Amino acid sequence: FRVHDSNTDSNVYSFGLLVLQLLTGKPNNEPEIRFLDRVDAALARSDDDQLKHLLDEGAKWPLEVARQLATIALDCTDNRSLPQAMRFLETILIRFPKPQPPPPECFGSPINFSNPRSEPPDCFCCPISMEVMKDPHIAED
Repeated sequence: FRVHDSNTDSNVYSFGLLVLQLLTGKPNNEPEIRFLDRVDAALARSDDDQLKHLLDEGAKWPLEVARQLATIALDCTDNRSLPQAMRFLETILIRFPKPQPPPPECFGSPINFSNPRSEPPDCFCCPISMEVMKDPHIAED
């Protein structure tokens, strides 16, 4: 990571790199500029295939979410205009105003978000009585 003039700038820059690493599923082993340029090129050309190729296949990122996160990450790593902390937070709040549950097919989630009465996971059921436990803990045995 590069060192910038202030801790805030350095933190914002590092956050951008971290987001890109989460999106791609790869540590930044190649030269930093080339890594950023590859993501920037995929976004600039609106090349969905190239962007999908860069994304971590195991995470199954929704393409639009990945595009938005990559745009934020590139803004954070732009040396010419590192966002100030408040501007950065405002950008996050505007683009992602409130957390949304992922769609059922997203991230391999077994939870059915469209049906609030879906069955609890097996780990919440008592193995003896098969009833849902009120405060489940893992037994030591």
